[in-house]
Amino acid sequence: MANRLRRRWTLEFLRELIFAGDSRLAAEWAGVTHSHAWMRRLKEPKFAGLWDAALRLNAELEAGALVRRGAPSTIPDQVRDGPPPRASSGRI
Repeated sequence: MANRLRRRWTLEFLRELIFAGDSRLAAEWAGVTHSHAWMRRLKEPKFAGLWDAALRLNAELEAGALVRRGAPSTIPDQVRDGPPPRASSGRI
């Protein structure tokens, strides 16, 4: 169960980081504190690499580079399509 929850917040965090480019906002949307995400970044090089990749994708999206190049998207479908509805959290 703990691994499933960790996987879930990790995916939500990275997805939000791609779209927002803001780790504090991404942590809030993923339901964890920024310090929790940051400590994981410090302890797990693989997670740190994913974090950095998400920020690079955000920069490309912000610059419109993915669209201008006409290259196929490197963003997985579940990330590109945006966050799922959050009916249980009470946020709109």
